Amino acid sequence: MKKHFTTINIIYFFWGILLLTISGFFTDYVRSYLYLSSAIVIPYGILDVSKQRKNDKAERIKKLSDSVNRMMIMAVVLIIMFAITKQNHI
Repeated sequence: MKKHFTTINIIYFFWGILLLTISGFFTDYVRSYLYLSSAIVIPYGILDVSKQRKNDKAERIKKLSDSVNRMMIMAVVLIIMFAITKQNHI
C-alpha cells in the first residue's frame, strides 16, 4: 500500500498554503515566492529523477518513463489552468 502522508507531501501542502496566504495578503511578494519555490523544487526533482534512473537500471524496470509521462501530463494541466485563470496580479 502506498504511503500518502510522507514528509515531503506535508511540506508541499504547507508550501501551497503559504503561497495562498502570500497571494491573498501580500500580492507584491508572489513573484519572489514563486521564484524561490522554483529554485528549491527543481534541484529536488533532479535528484529524485537521478535516483529513479539508478533504481531502474539496477532492477530493470520502467518506473522512470512512467513518472516522466505523469509529469508531462501534469505540466499540460498546469499550463491550461494558468491560461484559464489569467494571473493578472503577477
